[in-house]
Amino acid sequence: MIAFLPFVALLAPVQASAPAKPPVPVASRIVEVTVYPGSAAVRRSAQVPLNAGALTLSGLPRSLDPDALRVRATGAEIVGVELRERVAAGASDERIEELRAKVADCERRIAANADERAVVETMTEHTRGLITAEPPKATGGAPSLERWKEGLAYLESRLTDLAEQRRGIEARGLELQRELADLRLELGRSDAGAGVRTYDLVVDAFGLGGATTAELEVDYVVPSAGWSPVYDLRAPKDLASVELSYRARVSQQTGEDWSDVALYLSTAEPRRGAQGPEPETRWVGLYDPRVASGAIAAPAEDKRERSYGGRLATVNKALEPAPFATVEDEGLSLRYALPSRETVESRSEPTTVLVGRAKLAVEPEHYCIPAVDETVWVRGEARNTSDFVLLPGRAAVYLGADFLGHAELELVRRDESFRMPLGRDPGVTVKRTQLADESGSSGLFGSKRRATDTWRVELQNHGAFTRATDGAVDVIVHESLPRPNSDRIEVELKDVKPRLADGGRWKKLREEKGALTWIVRVPKGGATTIEHTVVVTWPEDESIVRRVER
Repeated sequence: MIAFLPFVALLAPVQASAPAKPPVPVASRIVEVTVYPGSAAVRRSAQVPLNAGALTLSGLPRSLDPDALRVRATGAEIVGVELRERVAAGASDERIEELRAKVADCERRIAANADERAVVETMTEHTRGLITAEPPKATGGAPSLERWKEGLAYLESRLTDLAEQRRGIEARGLELQRELADLRLELGRSDAGAGVRTYDLVVDAFGLGGATTAELEVDYVVPSAGWSPVYDLRAPKDLASVELSYRARVSQQTGEDWSDVALYLSTAEPRRGAQGPEPETRWVGLYDPRVASGAIAAPAEDKRERSYGGRLATVNKALEPAPFATVEDEGLSLRYALPSRETVESRSEPTTVLVGRAKLAVEPEHYCIPAVDETVWVRGEARNTSDFVLLPGRAAVYLGADFLGHAELELVRRDESFRMPLGRDPGVTVKRTQLADESGSSGLFGSKRRATDTWRVELQNHGAFTRATDGAVDVIVHESLPRPNSDRIEVELKDVKPRLADGGRWKKLREEKGALTWIVRVPKGGATTIEHTVVVTWPEDESIVRRVER
């Protein structure tokens, strides 16, 4: 049977359902941020009323990862969470003008840096021309050998200084180019006519046990943030110790400022994901010229095939306090809790914060590689006795009150030994001279060819930085012995004066890189000489090729 509604009922007015109650806006603030090398975990907090319907937290950055969003409340049950995208007003005209002024200033500094580099290059070419000029003449028209040697030594020192200046200018130029790129990117995103996409978070929460308010915490992960270490290495003139200052450059362009927050720096790398690769199946087969020529097509399922020696890569797409930071060991990573609350604005320029300082015992040593650079450098053997892991980063090196330049530090774990660069020692000079460069034939009927090179390295101590009371200094000298890549080439070392260092460290260096090592003592005001001869023999009908590998 089919039932019909009465006609009168069909004509009765329909009762409209009550409109949905809009979410109640609540204010929140960022209270804690954990910064990773390429992202950041942000925590917001808000005091919210309960049993008042849906609540909304406005202005969350559009770049947050929805899969990493977590919401919790004390004394309440979260029954609903929703992200709603919204277009907010764009950047103000004042902010855009500020960015344009910064771009113009950065472009001026880039131009000035280029002018400075051009001056240094001109000075370098001029100095090189002076080296090749005729030696000055003494009274009577004869060349003055002593004056020529003095002038040559000065010009060589001048070239070394100019090379260091050029490297510093190039490094500043790279930093300025990166700064300009960041400013232009931010300016492009800050068009006054374009809106900014943000998220509003809508939450439904009900009180437990009669609670009427609750503390709401929202955790989310954002990209466009990170931190990198920077160091200061300061050594006194006696090189008895080194003070290591550990700072962090924290940068973020997430669109929201981190104002007065508890800041943590973590060594974890969530960008790389949590899952490692699996073993691969590799095949090796016989060469088939028909496949190479295209006579037989490769099967369709062979698209992942690689040549022998290659590999298949899987790409994971990511998604009164203590004066220094305290270290929290998280098992697979470390987290540095900074001692005071910090403010990091969303901008192109990083904010620098102090992580900590440590005084490390150091054993200095002088070394040089004359074939590469006729400079004696100083480095310190130290152990990381601090509470911090030293991540790879740039260090500014000071000796006494003098700034010596920058150096790169590698990863150093706690209680691990490492070498700290401490700059060059101008009190020790090196001169490398080739005494013989001979070639000829050897063997029966001249069946082999032979090349003989004899070298002398002379070190002079004009007042080195040293702990020795008599002013003498020990210098480690490295020379490279050619390594044959064929058993038809013979390399012989002859007439070595003085004898080579034969410790385990130097033996390993010779086996791995073919480096010869001397440890010579150079008295104050005196000189020490090293000599050695290298003989290379190879078949008469062949040619040899020399290659440098660093």
